[in-house]
Amino acid sequence: MVTKKLTVKQQKFADAFIESGNATQAAISAGYSKKQLQLLVQRT
Repeated sequence: MVTKKLTVKQQKFADAFIESGNATQAAISAGYSKKQLQLLVQRT
């Protein structure tokens, strides 16, 4: 089994998403760009 660690930005996103339940706000809080934000929100 290969274990991958999250980047700092990914961890910030995950923490904010768990806290708020809002993927858009979590991505903004984590510092993702608008383009990255659109991709992240589509995946959640």
